[in-house]
Amino acid sequence: MKRTGLVAGSACALVLTLATTQAGAVNVLNDKEKDVSLDVAILLQPQMQMAKDASPDGHLSTDFFLRRARLFVFGKVSKEISFFVDTDQPNWGKNGVWDTSMYVQDAVMSWSPDRAFTLDTGLLLVPFSHHALEGAAGLHGLDYHLNVIRYPAGAGKVLRDTGILARGLLFGDVLHYRLGVFEGVRGPALPAGVTPAPAPLNEKGLPRFTGQLRVNVLGSEDRLFLGGIYFADKPMLSFGVGADYQHHAVRVAGTNEVADYAALSADVFLEHPLPGDMEILAKGQFSHIDQGAGSASTGNGAFAEAGFRYAWFEPIVAGEWWKAKDSKLDYLAVKGGVNFWARKHQTNVKSELGWTETKTPAGTSTTTVHGLTFTVQGQVFF
Repeated sequence: MKRTGLVAGSACALVLTLATTQAGAVNVLNDKEKDVSLDVAILLQPQMQMAKDASPDGHLSTDFFLRRARLFVFGKVSKEISFFVDTDQPNWGKNGVWDTSMYVQDAVMSWSPDRAFTLDTGLLLVPFSHHALEGAAGLHGLDYHLNVIRYPAGAGKVLRDTGILARGLLFGDVLHYRLGVFEGVRGPALPAGVTPAPAPLNEKGLPRFTGQLRVNVLGSEDRLFLGGIYFADKPMLSFGVGADYQHHAVRVAGTNEVADYAALSADVFLEHPLPGDMEILAKGQFSHIDQGAGSASTGNGAFAEAGFRYAWFEPIVAGEWWKAKDSKLDYLAVKGGVNFWARKHQTNVKSELGWTETKTPAGTSTTTVHGLTFTVQGQVFF
């Protein structure tokens, strides 16, 4: 127990030291006459995890690593045209693995002639739901609730896909729309001489269609990346529905047949400021996902997240649930923690204790695995 406390204390000291660092994107070029600008920034998220019964001999496992290490380059080339590019090297050093590759995470060019219409193209977040559009640097909780965002294998990379997206705010900012056409799944050419020949994925080469509509009851959001928390001075409340579809994008489990991929979402986002630098935050999402018969990613899922911020201190709770069709996979998670907003998104520390229950079929019975993980994460974004 003494060793566990020492490790946790050392990790907290490390991330609290990082949280005192002054942050802010660096402006490299700013020509107001020509509407040209160039900025650079970095995002570092050092993380420490302690997981019960997760070491090789079945005891407590302690892991120090970089959850994210990103470099951002963004700016404008004219009044209406902007760009955003960033790289990532996720989970660097996790479980002692240092050979994870750095790659381009986002690469977006945007044409925005009016608030009601912006056209984005490149590698960008797929607009399935509010949570799916949140940037990692602006999350409210420790990380994403990925059990309710289950895209088909081979469709894009890390919640992104290449394509074209139209977005904007209409009717006095009441209606927020995002409609996109993306690359999606592209099956490889079939090998010659295979009998019986498997049905190819997406044999017609059709694109992936994804869209989201939001109704803004209070406030509005117009950023490329939505925020999980804005530290807003005015109330924000919105409801959204989303859909994601691609023809013959998934393979039916245990067969050579293919099936359509389809997903639906409904979500809510609330941020309500109170006097005295306080605010209430709450959001949730329900998803119905179909990735073909027999898939553990066919079923229903939901998450909920809520917090009460008082100045720089915020207790937060969250829950996740996934129920696969025919009980191919059942998942439940309950999480609670504290966020320390030293300099809002620029520098902060988040802690979380999470309990999970995973049930998977094993022959005629079911295997149940419980997990207990404590995580501390620092963030520097400048």
